[in-house]
Amino acid sequence: MLILLIFWGSFAAVSKLTIKNMDGFQLLFAQFAAAFAIMTIMYIINGDIRKLSNLSVKQVVLTVLFALPSFLYYLFYFLSLKLIPAIEASILNYLFPVFIILFSIIIDREKMQMYKIGAILLGFAGVVVIITGGNLHSARPTNIQGDVFAICAAVSWGMFSVLGRRNPMDLQISNYLSVAISFLLSLVCV
Repeated sequence: MLILLIFWGSFAAVSKLTIKNMDGFQLLFAQFAAAFAIMTIMYIINGDIRKLSNLSVKQVVLTVLFALPSFLYYLFYFLSLKLIPAIEASILNYLFPVFIILFSIIIDREKMQMYKIGAILLGFAGVVVIITGGNLHSARPTNIQGDVFAICAAVSWGMFSVLGRRNPMDLQISNYLSVAISFLLSLVCV
């Protein structure tokens, strides 16, 4: 868990440094190409690659639909990092729990409760503070387009999280197909 926290905690800063030297689309491609290659090797070594032949067309189509928000998350996040400071993008990205709550209410028909309303309002109030730099009177966002991309990343991850709960497929196969689909989409972007 500690290793995961270190890698995830440094993701925005490292990505921001990388984007200074390469296009965000290239970084997106490199990330998914590496993940796809490593996962494919693991699946071949483990013999799990055979599980893919048992998938129906419906399962593959559903996985494509479930994978799209994940791909969009990284696309929007990298686009935001090109335009705004890493800390700003990272903080705005942490709106994703708010969108998980919203999408759970809308898609999964979870009950609207006062603490959920409070969490949503606090999340959006935090966004206003971040975008305006805490100065509501003469607000000058760093870059509104970058802020919008970071918020779109949060929306995408919120959607991916809620839809992921509905995915009936084996988690490992679903993750592998999601990375494969994202790799193909990132290839198109490059």
